Amino acid sequence: VENQLPGDVTYTITYQIDKNVNEYTIYFKAMSNKTTLVNMTNHAYFNLSGNAKRTILDEKLQLNCDTYTRLNNNLITLSIDKVNKIMDFRKPHEIGKYIDDLSLQDHVAKGYDHCFIKENKLKEEIAILKDEESGRELTVSTDYPAIVCYSCNYPSAFPFNKEGIKIQKHQTICLECQYIPNGINMEKDIPVEKERGILKEGSIYGRYIKYHFDVK
Repeated sequence: VENQLPGDVTYTITYQIDKNVNEYTIYFKAMSNKTTLVNMTNHAYFNLSGNAKRTILDEKLQLNCDTYTRLNNNLITLSIDKVNKIMDFRKPHEIGKYIDDLSLQDHVAKGYDHCFIKENKLKEEIAILKDEESGRELTVSTDYPAIVCYSCNYPSAFPFNKEGIKIQKHQTICLECQYIPNGINMEKDIPVEKERGILKEGSIYGRYIKYHFDVK
């Protein structure tokens, strides 16, 4: 038992890099000797401007998601709602377009720190991030049902590289493919146990996240 979760989980994480097509894929596999909760992801931060010379506010984000998770002030999922104007990234737009809206700034999140759920669960591509000035583009694909987007809303400045660049507010964005956080307590909204992150005893947990980079 770890963190009050039942069972012993054995897992492997495999990183596959394909230089020929500029992408890398992360494969997650796990098993447990008791039914338990497993929700594995990757918490990398991205900035496509090059050496983080600009914030991510002008980078364009597209999410193939039509619902998102409304959060309480402990950042715990309250409900799954249809995207509104502030949360709708189905057509790409700048991350900073609505980030100063009171619905985000009057909340403890102080920006985007929300989970977005795929509109089409069979579609692998879930997110596209673009920096038009540099031409760089990142496409994220996964067989997870959702993605958490965190827009680096309140970091402490910390060194980024040997040139002394420091990460500041909105300098990066995190795109975390995963099951819906707190889905374990949302049986009415998420009736399929597997999609709530429940791993049955003796079953195999297998998911992947793929990052494809391009220059347009």
